[in-house]
This record gives sequence, C-alpha cells and structure tokens, in this order.
Amino acid sequence: MRRIVRSGVACLLAFLLFSCISTGETVESSQQDQTALDAGADDGLVATTRGGESSSRTRETAVESLYKGAGLTVAVLPPELNGGEEWMQQSFQDNITSLLARHTDMTVLDRKNEDLMIAQQELSESGLYSEENAVEIGQMTNAQYVVVGSIRRLSTAYECNFRVNETATNEIRAASTGRHSLGDMESGAAVRQIVQELFGGLGIQLSEAELAALQKKNDLESTSITMLAKGAQAQAAEDYIQAVLYYNQVEGAFQQEAQDSTSRMLSATPENLTVRQRQQYNQLQQEKWKKIFADLQTYLDEKLWIGVYDLKVEEENATMSEISYKVAPGVKVFENRKAIIVAKKVLEEWEQVKKNGDNKIWIDAAFPYGVSVSDNYNYRFRLGLFDGDGNLLAESSMSASKWITDLFSNSTRYVVKSQKKYFNDARYAQGRDRYTSPLQGAAFYDIQIADMSENTVMPTVRILDVLGHYGNNGVCKLTLYSLVEWEALMAER
Repeated sequence: MRRIVRSGVACLLAFLLFSCISTGETVESSQQDQTALDAGADDGLVATTRGGESSSRTRETAVESLYKGAGLTVAVLPPELNGGEEWMQQSFQDNITSLLARHTDMTVLDRKNEDLMIAQQELSESGLYSEENAVEIGQMTNAQYVVVGSIRRLSTAYECNFRVNETATNEIRAASTGRHSLGDMESGAAVRQIVQELFGGLGIQLSEAELAALQKKNDLESTSITMLAKGAQAQAAEDYIQAVLYYNQVEGAFQQEAQDSTSRMLSATPENLTVRQRQQYNQLQQEKWKKIFADLQTYLDEKLWIGVYDLKVEEENATMSEISYKVAPGVKVFENRKAIIVAKKVLEEWEQVKKNGDNKIWIDAAFPYGVSVSDNYNYRFRLGLFDGDGNLLAESSMSASKWITDLFSNSTRYVVKSQKKYFNDARYAQGRDRYTSPLQGAAFYDIQIADMSENTVMPTVRILDVLGHYGNNGVCKLTLYSLVEWEALMAER
C-alpha cells in the first residue's frame, strides 16, 4: 500500500514538473514569435503567425509602412501654357498641390508659399520655367523635388506633359504625358491621372483604399479649385462681375481665399498716400466703380430673370362655326439666385466703400446722384395658337412685371432665397385678349373652325417671342424653360 502511495506522489510531481517546463517553452516561443513579428513589420514584411489577431496587426503595420516620401520637400510650379486658358495654370497647380499633400507625407510648397513666390519673382516674370529654372527654384526653396509641366491646346483636346525633377541632379524622376478633354481639365479627372502616374515614378505607394480615393471624382473640391482659378483670371482681366460670380461658387477649403479675393478686389482703402498718389488713386477708383456698375447692369440684363412656362390649352366655348380657347396657367417669371447673389455682394461692398470718408471726393464726382441699378423689369410674351398641321390660327399675349426694390435699396438686409423658393413664390403672368381685358393665362377667341386642319383634336400654343425692358430704354433678356425642363434641372441640383 505504501508503495502505491509513493508511486502516485512521484507521478504527480513528474506531471507538475513537465507542465512547468512546457509552459516556459510556450512563453519563450511566443516572445520569439512576437520579436520576429515586430522585426518583420519594421521591414515592411508580412509574417506568418499563430492566430488571426497577430496576422491582422502585421497587415496593418505593413500598410502603415508604405513609402510616402516622408522627410522630402516638393515645390509645385504653374504649368507652361501653349494655347490653353489662363485659369488652367492655377487650377493645375492647386489640384496637384492638394493631391500631393493628401496622399503623401512630403512637405508640399504651394503657390502661397513665401519662399516659392520670391523664387518665382526673381527668376521669371512671365511665369514660364525651363528645366534649369525649375532646378534653381528647388535649390532656392530647399526642395528636393520640383513639379513642372506644360499644357498645349490641340484641335479637340489638351496635351498635358508633367514631370518631377530632382533638384540635386536635375534628373527626371517621374513623368506623365496624355491628352484630355476640356471636361476632364475642368473636373479634375486629368490631374488625378497625372498625379497617379507621377506617384508611380517616385515610388509613392498607395493602399487600395488610398488608390480608390485618388481616382474618385470629388465634384466639390475640383469645381471649387476651377472656379477659384477662373475668378483670378477674370479679376486680372478687370472683369469684376464675372470674377464675383466665379468666386461665389467656391466652397470647402478654398472658400475663405475666394471671399478674401472678392473683398480685396472691390475694396477701396487709401492709406499713407502722397497728394499725387491720392489723385491717381481717386481716378482709378472712380473708373473702376463706373465699370463695375456698368458691367453689373449688363449682367443683370442678361441673367437676372428666369421664365418657366406651362401652357395648357383648354376649350372654353364653341358655336356651330367658331371656337374659343384659353391657356392656363401661363409663364412664371422669377429671380435667378446666382444673379441676385452677385448683385448683393457688389452692392454690399459698395456700401463699405461709401462708409470710408476718404472716398467721398471721387464718389461725389463719379456718382453725384447715387448709384441706381434698375429694379423694375417688364416682359411681354406673344403667343401663337397652332392646329394639328402646325398652321398659325391666332395670336395672343401676356405680360409680367417684376420689382426687387429691397435688394437695391438695402442690400445688407435683403435675404437671398433658395432657387426653389423664388419659383414657388412667383405668380403666373397675366394674359390679355383682343379687348385688352386682363385674364389669368391667355385666351384665343372666335377661331373659325373651317380654318383648322381636319386632324386637329386640341390646338397647341407656343411662345413666339419675348420682349423685355426696364426703365425707358433698357432691354433685358429672359432665360426660358418649360416646366418639365425646369423640374429636371432642379432634380439635378
């Protein structure tokens, strides 16, 4: 019996000793595996490990270790133009800058970088750069790489050639050549393809998610960059109203720059000027604002009003030989929101200019009776009634008058509505019959049945022409849509 007990105790002790040894080996093995895992991760390798969690961690570490150019600086220059539109220089420079900053770890010098601006001014007043200039700019800004390019306009496309030069050796490290449509140039699709090819040449590695993000169209950013560049081009050409229109369409990260550009463009603040400088300043401001208001009036004459027609023909009365028709509801005339925003911005800036007492001398000389932009617009629509074969049976007319005195009398208090609200608030134009009696819609009376083609079930009505005017002599246009076209346009927005 004692022998049996001794044997049992010995077995138990042996089992415990074996378990301890096994546990120690397992811990040591795990530590070795973890050390190998970390080493493999540091080398950018994916190691085979025990357990899904460790494998997942290894993959994440490998993704994080993709080469992104950390520690490098790249300067992005405006491309050279050969027949392309001027806005493309700034648009491509900003687009490339934005994509490099987003998808790499490089330090990116954009067009607002002080060192880059000084280097550009010292080397080239034209904004065009040879390879030697590009390398010298890189050296002046301590950039290891410089992005340069050219855009050449062809008959139906734009040829884009871009490259990345290494400053130290003048070696071309990456290049992209391709042809793109105007739509791709405006939407940013061309730039995304160019940047992706430049990444390949530089060895910049993107994960699948990052590659998908680079290829994905970003309407907000691309449109904003394009509108900002077009605004700068219009401003340089002193097309102030068009510049305001472009700047107002900028959103997102570039919106503040657009707002600042608008204010600087329209502001008038003389400071520390000599007598002669002040005289020159007064003359320039007077000419500038005369042009601004003349251009604003022209712009409003072209773009201020929208007309949406819904001409439904209904039989009103019939005799044995004659028949009458009425048209309802007619045409709605309402404000174009974009035009309202442009006018409001210009008028608000004008109010700020007038508050500055230093501007009084040239304001009084240029606008002794104040600035007046017409707030009363009138439209007359001539309608035609047609039978089933397209023959004109009769004519009628309707008219509409519109006022926006609140905007022109006090722009700071005028609240801009949504485009849908402007449409919903508008009333249909009033029609008149041959006796000039006002009607809702329009009417065609006493149509001879014998004059109508035999296959006419219900005549149709069309707008023959529109006459728009303001004041005594001004002529203004109306952008016309059918109700179906208008609803489709609003659905797209």
